[in-house]
Amino acid sequence: DDDADDDGGMFTEEEICDEGMLMIVVGYETTGMTGLWLLYQLGSNPEQQELCYREVVDVMSKQAPGSLPSITDLDRMTYLQCAIRESMRLTPISPAQARELGEDTTLGAVTIPAGSQVLNYYHALAMSDEVYDNAGQFIP
Repeated sequence: DDDADDDGGMFTEEEICDEGMLMIVVGYETTGMTGLWLLYQLGSNPEQQELCYREVVDVMSKQAPGSLPSITDLDRMTYLQCAIRESMRLTPISPAQARELGEDTTLGAVTIPAGSQVLNYYHALAMSDEVYDNAGQFIP
């Protein structure tokens, strides 16, 4: 039988195509939203925008006019990388992640049994002034 089932059976060709399309769309959307929020943060923070701009101009001025940045060029754009990460901290695509525990897990005095659904709400940590100084500000 070619039908996928809960027992780990084979996927049909249609199911494989559906999953592949989903990965492409999700990857495209998350990349687009990450870029959109970075542009928003830079547009809202002209000093940081200027620092990113200067870094890109400095790195790319060493390349032939019109050339695209290489991986080495991108590695040299450290402030831009920090700006991307900071934007993702402030405006993550997903502020939380759910997981099913594979084994009993103890946190402090509480034991959570295997099979439990847990939610890691990491955006709360990212926005906590106990974890980050000025957590709500864009500071690459």
